[in-house]
Amino acid sequence: MGRSLVEGDSPLGVAHLHISDTDLLADPEIALPARLLSQLASEGVVGAAAENHVAVMGYQDRRLVDWRETTAPAIVSFLREQQVDGLLLAPA
Repeated sequence: MGRSLVEGDSPLGVAHLHISDTDLLADPEIALPARLLSQLASEGVVGAAAENHVAVMGYQDRRLVDWRETTAPAIVSFLREQQVDGLLLAPA
């Protein structure tokens, strides 16, 4: 599984043929709502945001074989290593 980590206020890069990067670059919260997660943590709504985040992109076969057998288990393993209790999906 390829990973790209965004640390602190690092710039966000976007490269996708079917998604306009204009909106994502104008408001990165669309793809990774880091400020919202921080706010929810400070309000006690959630415990904390995970230190590392996961993003996936690309063509998915209709049968989703690779997703079920490779990608999803790798993501679950990675999140369990971080002791994550919940998951926020942000489709961009």
